[in-house]
Amino acid sequence: MIFFLILLLINVRSYLVKTMKNVEVLRQLPILADDLICKGQGSDADVIKIDVDEAKADYLTPTTRTTLSQKFDTLSSTWRYENGVVSSVSEMALDPSYQEIIGMGEVAIPMILEELRESPNHWFAALTAISGQSPVKYDHRGNINEMIKDWLKWGKEEGYIL
Repeated sequence: MIFFLILLLINVRSYLVKTMKNVEVLRQLPILADDLICKGQGSDADVIKIDVDEAKADYLTPTTRTTLSQKFDTLSSTWRYENGVVSSVSEMALDPSYQEIIGMGEVAIPMILEELRESPNHWFAALTAISGQSPVKYDHRGNINEMIKDWLKWGKEEGYIL
């Protein structure tokens, strides 16, 4: 019986680690496992303890997480690849990768501005959505090079780029 409870506990932990939906429950799992082991007896309890100790070690070992910069690079590369032949700016802006970049919020602004400087593309909707501003001069609308200059100037003025 205890073996199945521990197995269930390990499976729940694995699921939560993958989905990261409930960090507080995840923090409590090693404590719950210790409580269950204390109720076990004999060699089955020893085997379970070894399995739980391995699961706890896995839980307590820091995992490699992508940095925001890596996340941005991955999403922007995916967006460029998936929209290489798309001519509609609206369609480009509705792409899931583009939307996820917008979802990154203000931390994405310097990365988007750097991307604009290095590889001009239609990042204007994302910048406007995140910043709530549109520094593009009226007579520059439709001229991608001038729009980029306006956004880069804004980025310098606002302290997003040096």
